[in-house]
Amino acid sequence: DRTYTFFSHTIKAQPHNMPLLDTMLQKNIRLLDYERIVNREGRMVKFGPYAGFGGMIDTLHSLGLALLTRGYATPFLHLSLSKEYSSLEVARADMREVGEQIRKRGLPKEVCPLTIAVTGSGSVSNAAQQILHHLPCKYVEAADLPKIWNAENKDTHSIYVVVVRARDMVVHKDPTKHFDKNDYYKNPENYLPVFHETIAPYTRVLINGMYWEPRFPRLLTTSQAKDLHSQGRLPLVCMGDITCDIGGSVEFFVKATTIQNPLYAYNLDTDTTTEMHEYNGDGILIFGVDHIPAEFPKDASTDFGRGLLPLVERLALSDGTAPLEEQKKGMGPELFGAMVTNQGHLTPHFEYIATERAKNEAAESES
Repeated sequence: DRTYTFFSHTIKAQPHNMPLLDTMLQKNIRLLDYERIVNREGRMVKFGPYAGFGGMIDTLHSLGLALLTRGYATPFLHLSLSKEYSSLEVARADMREVGEQIRKRGLPKEVCPLTIAVTGSGSVSNAAQQILHHLPCKYVEAADLPKIWNAENKDTHSIYVVVVRARDMVVHKDPTKHFDKNDYYKNPENYLPVFHETIAPYTRVLINGMYWEPRFPRLLTTSQAKDLHSQGRLPLVCMGDITCDIGGSVEFFVKATTIQNPLYAYNLDTDTTTEMHEYNGDGILIFGVDHIPAEFPKDASTDFGRGLLPLVERLALSDGTAPLEEQKKGMGPELFGAMVTNQGHLTPHFEYIATERAKNEAAESES
């Protein structure tokens, strides 16, 4: 009969957290999920920007390690992990220095063109791109990648960035129809994935910062990655999955990591993972910390508190045993819309979780 507010990772019916949801229901806990506290301008309480900042910094640090293991020293070795910086501004200073070194000395031609694909259009993706702005980046469209990749003279003093939107990931099953964003979100079953054909063969670094649900096509399946790898067409060196959806939009993201041990490699030949202390350059190096903002505790907490503080009194005074309509009047639509469970039941906004869960369990039993 208590109230808990946190990032529950249950609102997409994530299988690994269904036991948590069951416990909330059994104990009559009123659960509010920070991710769904929104107003007309979007999410009100979020760590998103710091997930993007830290995720990009740590992935580029990982890139330096992965390339060194393969015999290439690059300016990315100058970067530390986010947890080792006293503030975001100190990290930005290091990133600017890396940018200057790339401008002056360039990168090994063997790793060029250095291409980075960034998915998403929200605060996570935008923050990750802010970090890239300290480097000599050229933003390009997905359609430009083959020409850049096959150019005779590779640019060793620039980094190519493609921001991957929904229109770059899928095509309509009906070849006479063009991509329509609204239709895609309503009827994703009418679309086929193409990321593995149009972008993955030209991507060395993948930053995954997009929202995804099981009803949408995956960005990259394990099977697609294996096919590209077997053809020598998967240049992916490392990936930062900031979304941290296990088995989600990138299927071979198979486990989350910790701030203490943030990296592992996934080997497509053997379907096995290797811890960083055993990594020898084989496989895709993956960064997958599920609480990245904690790497910038002071900065992230200040911003988070700024969004949360105005809501605390309303939540504290609301009665979780009252009828739902009465609770809505007391706490307001922003908090009410984030209430996942109440009095042993899923609230109307989140009853879909039961349906999605049943689908997931049916698919699991079939496999």
